[in-house]
Amino acid sequence: MSNQQRRRTSKFAIAMIIVGVVMAGGIFWVLLSSGGGGGANEPLFRIENVTVPSKAETGDEIAIITTVRNVGGKKGTYVLNPKVNGENLYPHPKHVSLKSGENRELTTHFSEQEPGEYVVTVAEENIRVHVYYLKPIEPRQPLEHVFWRVEMPDGTNDNAPTT
Repeated sequence: MSNQQRRRTSKFAIAMIIVGVVMAGGIFWVLLSSGGGGGANEPLFRIENVTVPSKAETGDEIAIITTVRNVGGKKGTYVLNPKVNGENLYPHPKHVSLKSGENRELTTHFSEQEPGEYVVTVAEENIRVHVYYLKPIEPRQPLEHVFWRVEMPDGTNDNAPTT
């Protein structure tokens, strides 16, 4: 290979490297500016502080409390669709409209009539709830007679009270 061919090959290789670096930089910039999916032109929702009680009695209203934050650059609607044991809690999920930077605490409730372990899922977070049955206490009949037995010291005991 002649010197002239080597120079052309080197120039071509350098040009290709520059094009590759520019393209990689552009792709990196697009990914960075979009925040991984919610850039300046899209809403991006973050779920925070999901709380569900760990225990509840059958028939109790069990509260699911969630904070939804729009960290994207545009107003959008978040769809809240909690599940209990993999089943949608609602036939029609709740829709919450949030401006960019806005957050809102959402509370929703459910009730279970059967005791057991239930898994509540909100935004891929699973929380276990133990639902128990508390047997009511049956009232007793009032006491009619009370028998007391009192033992008095005989006076020969050193610990006996004196008057």
